[in-house]
Amino acid sequence: MTEFILEDQICNVKNARTRDYLREIVSTYQHGDYRSCIVTLYVVTVYDLLERIRILDVMYGNSEAHRFMEDFKRKTAPGVDAKYSDLEKEIIQEATNLQILTDIGKRKVEELRTLRHDCAHPSIDAAGIGAAELYMPNRDEVRAKIRTMFELLFLKDPSVMKTVLNGFDADLLQVYQAFGEEKLPDYLLKTYYKRMTADEKKRLLYSPLWYKTFLEDKPESDGNRRAYYIAMRTLIRSDKDVLVQYMCENPDKFSGDTLKKRLLKDIADEPDAKKLGRSHSRLVYISGLAFHFPDIVKGWTDDIRTVVENWNNLRLARKWRAYCFYQSLEEHAAALKAYAEGVKKPEVWEAVGPVRQMYEFAAERGAASLYHPVVKAIFFSDQFATPYLLNGVYYAVLAPAIPYMDEENLLDLVNRCKAHPVIPACPFYEDAFLPGIRELAEEKHYSGVLAALTEKKDADSDSYKETLASEISADANETKFQTVSAEKDGNRKSDAAEADELN
Repeated sequence: MTEFILEDQICNVKNARTRDYLREIVSTYQHGDYRSCIVTLYVVTVYDLLERIRILDVMYGNSEAHRFMEDFKRKTAPGVDAKYSDLEKEIIQEATNLQILTDIGKRKVEELRTLRHDCAHPSIDAAGIGAAELYMPNRDEVRAKIRTMFELLFLKDPSVMKTVLNGFDADLLQVYQAFGEEKLPDYLLKTYYKRMTADEKKRLLYSPLWYKTFLEDKPESDGNRRAYYIAMRTLIRSDKDVLVQYMCENPDKFSGDTLKKRLLKDIADEPDAKKLGRSHSRLVYISGLAFHFPDIVKGWTDDIRTVVENWNNLRLARKWRAYCFYQSLEEHAAALKAYAEGVKKPEVWEAVGPVRQMYEFAAERGAASLYHPVVKAIFFSDQFATPYLLNGVYYAVLAPAIPYMDEENLLDLVNRCKAHPVIPACPFYEDAFLPGIRELAEEKHYSGVLAALTEKKDADSDSYKETLASEISADANETKFQTVSAEKDGNRKSDAAEADELN
């Protein structure tokens, strides 16, 4: 056996009360009281098993555990003549039923019980009492039993996660349907993930989460995919380095032909899915994982990478977040700028969420300035040179980027807008652009920007506004209202609903 230091291992025991009892066991062992040590070890083992059953009942609402605990309370109530040896057997059997103990573990506990009986109830007949000696286990035997119980039980999380996870699927979907995705991550963290070992997380990551999100192909899969994706993303965040490495080291599980077939099927079905209002595409979610955990792409096969990369290159909103397919953020920004020069109008309205998220991501790495030329290229494009279109492009692309701009970029933006033939008459200009720029400049003490804002602009004359007023339709004002409202609550959806689903 490798070195096993009892005093050190006690510190790793999860249950605080069990930890205190184990110090008594170690004390009797160190003093050579081996019979007492075995008796106490067995008692603490049975106590710990009962505590795990109680946790299943109280903390997780396990019906089988609840039934057992109610029956146990009746049998141990005052005045009830219970045979404790029978109760101990019932506890061991119930722990096995609930998968707290494996069949091998049960046998180990029963072997400890036999040794405990030898130590506490030696068989002595009257004729031989004078010559009989009480059974005394040796030091190595006792130490081996202590270590076995530590590894079998005491060092494992008392949340008995293996049993709990039997109901994980149903619980996940029930919470998602009742409370939505905002409360789901916190619930999963507190109830499951913070109590799980790395190995338990790995098992859960593939089944059911990865399987249900990407590989299952049943009629009900679409409706549940979002819940499983959120659960998987939350799980990976709880132990990112370990789980991302696990995904990369197991391409047979997290990449391969089955995944490729499912992704290609979604591409083939995409036009019909949009018509039907369904947006729970596997491609949306696998792209979302790649955005949040870019290192997982290293574990993909070339086929999977090609499918996902090509799909992301088809729309501006997708391409905004697909930095993981480029050698650097500089290369990604350059590709975006080239794409923006010929971007289609409908694509721009989808971009608000991805633009905001990519700017936040880039700002954390000191690279937000790389993306300023991209948003400016879109905003000042000749194809958006009407008040109606400029109003929409401002809220969809430019507004999320402005908080990340320094004084030089803001001053350039203000001057270009002032000199533009249409922008000063657009609804957003007076209502959002100028107040927002002024507030930001005052907060960051950008004196040059403040000075530029106070300068008189020819384009601000009433006659100029009146000339362009006829170009601003009621539809434009409605677009402005809808976009501003959506910007405030952060829930603007694109026609394909991809912007939010990528989160």
